[in-house]
Amino acid sequence: MRKLFAVLSALIFVAAGSVARPRYLSEIMSPESSYMYKRYSGSAEMSLTGGLTWHNGFTIGSSQGPYKPGFATFRLGGEYGCMLFVLGGFMILSRWITSPR
Repeated sequence: MRKLFAVLSALIFVAAGSVARPRYLSEIMSPESSYMYKRYSGSAEMSLTGGLTWHNGFTIGSSQGPYKPGFATFRLGGEYGCMLFVLGGFMILSRWITSPR
């Protein structure tokens, strides 16, 4: 019985430690340089295509006439082995914003 309890305790401990809270890039650092970068944090929300809303992220837009693409440069210092992003158009004042054609 003690062995079973020890094994179950170890499994619960490992499982609890493997559930990591995502770290949002926009929460932990600011871009080194940027153009048309907008940060969303806390209760601020982005309305994405498909009716999705998202918190704790950023958008990169572009200028209009003459077109100049936006960018954001972050100095990561080799700390990350993997980064995941949600990409897509976003909605401003009931108008969908997407990549230029």
